[in-house]
Amino acid sequence: SKITDLEQREKAQYDEITSLKAQRDSMFLDNQASQEKDRDFLKQKISDLETRCKAAESEKSSLKFEIEKEKAKLNYERDHLESIKSEMQETINKLMKKNEQLIA
Repeated sequence: SKITDLEQREKAQYDEITSLKAQRDSMFLDNQASQEKDRDFLKQKISDLETRCKAAESEKSSLKFEIEKEKAKLNYERDHLESIKSEMQETINKLMKKNEQLIA
């Protein structure tokens, strides 16, 4: 009968609506889980990058310190060598004067 057909179609449509709602809910939950997974992945990546940045900054500071230490050492050595050079020049001048006196 027509009423039975209508009732069957109505039930089929209701079942389809219920099924579509279930699919929608499932897709929403899947999407939410995927977003949480992506968010966790990005948080971890940011954390790793921050750690690498801190390590690079630390290494940079350490290298700057080593460079300054080396500069100070080289400046000290240069000053020391200039002092020795001055002393040697004075000694040469004295010896040349003595030599001139001995020749004269």
